[in-house]
Amino acid sequence: MLTYNHHCRVLLMSVSFAAVIIACTAFKDEPMPLSQENVEKYMALGIEASRKIDPNVGTRIDKVIKLYRIPLEKKIGYSFDKTFRYWLVNRRSISGTTDFSSFMMPAIQAIQENLDEALRKGLISQRTYNFATAMRNAAHYEYVVIGRWDKIEKLLNMILEDQRNNNAKTCTYGRFLKLVLQSDILPQDQLANALAVEKERFPTVSKFYMLESLLDREVDFRSWGRMGLISNPDGTGINPSGMIEDESNHNREFVVTNQCRK
Repeated sequence: MLTYNHHCRVLLMSVSFAAVIIACTAFKDEPMPLSQENVEKYMALGIEASRKIDPNVGTRIDKVIKLYRIPLEKKIGYSFDKTFRYWLVNRRSISGTTDFSSFMMPAIQAIQENLDEALRKGLISQRTYNFATAMRNAAHYEYVVIGRWDKIEKLLNMILEDQRNNNAKTCTYGRFLKLVLQSDILPQDQLANALAVEKERFPTVSKFYMLESLLDREVDFRSWGRMGLISNPDGTGINPSGMIEDESNHNREFVVTNQCRK
């Protein structure tokens, strides 16, 4: 019979083995700092990995996983998903100061052209997928999306959360405006000041026009349909321009598209 002490030794060995595995596979859930040392190390690891794979086997996303994700997460210790998203947000400033962009370009192009597969295979997260999809849809409007995505994402999540809480399948523009005003997307003091200034300059313009203009400046609201973030309830395309400005449209419904649902 196994003794009590033997059971304890087996248990301790199992716990220790698990701890070693976790220590060997864990990585920081944050983007890799783009120091010259890190970039050079990452590039060297990528070149080394490229010598060990068959270029005729697997999809482009499979190759990105082997050449880019595994070296970054297992050898350097940072999240590929977070690093890729950091590049998306900051690529204009990154491009001129480091070799990182040129090294990453094959992976970036493969992911942008195969977003669904990249998400399905766990290469990128749902959040990164949403952002990359919005940028792709926005095309030449992406310069707006980049600087405002955090706020856009927060509002989309607020809409979905409100629908879940109220067992609703759609949202109205009036309800959306109420959510905006209850949030900190438009800070109340700045909102009040902006409305006062706008009212002084354009005394005959309605407050809803001013609110829509503020929303457009803060989160590019009028481009949400073009970006593929929202649609009509039947899935057809939508143009939200004027839906806040004209109070008669406040009962009209829209939905957050599937690409933005977690």
